[in-house]
Amino acid sequence: MAPKGSAHPHHGFIDFQSFLSDYPNLTKHVQELRLCGFGMNDVRWTSVCCHDVVNLLSQLPALRDLTFAWIRFNGCSSECSDRPPLPDPIRLRRLSFVPQNQSSLPSHAIEVLRLFGHIQRFIVQSFGIFQPDVSVAKDAHLRLQVQSLTISRYDVYDFSSSFLDIIRATPSMMSIATVVATCSTIAHFHSVARFLGELGPRLERLSLNVTRITHGDGDDTPDWTTPHLALCSQLQDLSMKMVLRGVPDPGEDLDVVDHPSEYTTRDSGGVMGILAATSRCHNIQRISVRVHFRSRYHLHNKELHKETLQKRVNWPKLRLLLGAYPALRRVTFDLVDGADDRLQQCLPVIQYELLALHQSGVLDVRLIQKEFASSNPAFEEEAWPEYA
Repeated sequence: MAPKGSAHPHHGFIDFQSFLSDYPNLTKHVQELRLCGFGMNDVRWTSVCCHDVVNLLSQLPALRDLTFAWIRFNGCSSECSDRPPLPDPIRLRRLSFVPQNQSSLPSHAIEVLRLFGHIQRFIVQSFGIFQPDVSVAKDAHLRLQVQSLTISRYDVYDFSSSFLDIIRATPSMMSIATVVATCSTIAHFHSVARFLGELGPRLERLSLNVTRITHGDGDDTPDWTTPHLALCSQLQDLSMKMVLRGVPDPGEDLDVVDHPSEYTTRDSGGVMGILAATSRCHNIQRISVRVHFRSRYHLHNKELHKETLQKRVNWPKLRLLLGAYPALRRVTFDLVDGADDRLQQCLPVIQYELLALHQSGVLDVRLIQKEFASSNPAFEEEAWPEYA
């Protein structure tokens, strides 16, 4: 395992640099580094400038993975006037960025993103994207060139900052081939869809998690209609997540029993919406659906897994949508965090409902562990199935 460095809050950023200077042999072997400021609710923040970051990273020639978490980038002070200019863009395998707080401005991120060039995988968490602030990003002159972009967002607040506009102002728009995104609201989904449409034929792999929308927008059925995903004409891999709630016993929840179609729509509606939106992407070869069973209504009863799968998925619509992809070679259902008995319960249902795919050898059903299929999209890309 690669050695890891960590700038703990009580050390301070400058103290951590001094620590590395005292152990030059250690710095030659550090491949992964996580720099963390104070916690999200702490009024004290670690504040650094780009020259400090350059000075630190110059001591780590083997660094491949870097995380900035809750650090304020306030720009340089007057003391930096005589410091050397910033170097050539830094190349990394992975760069992760957790903004200082929910009110962080794009300018804070731009200060540090100026340092980086080719990034194989860029992960950003909790950054507002709804209200574009083009004036901040258009003059940034960023050199960032990302291959894989992960957008992680677990809140539903509408911020004035615009991370996607920062990406739009970089060469990444010509290099991004993979996007992994979690959407919190239907407005968020449509904002991400517009961004994906701008990538167009350059996008090859897409993983979308919209389960927070289908389970969190009240009684209204979300409108998944979007023309933008159809522009991703070279998309080959599509991955989605589905959360299925347990089927109650009669009398436990009469609303669920009396209106099963509504809840079927909400449980599998996100997957259906994404499939409908990408139905004109005729180069899609692999589709993956990750199935999570929510623990309610006595779901510990193993027999209910089968019934839940039967009743919570709109199988006729799913069959119709999957038939729209002429190049489809593999459809994978990953059952999350279950024992062999779950596979025994669910496998016959999926094979029966998707009989044509099963008979043609296209269908694959398997079990994966919960820690492998983390709900955090920052880890989704590592769980992409491999195909021969």
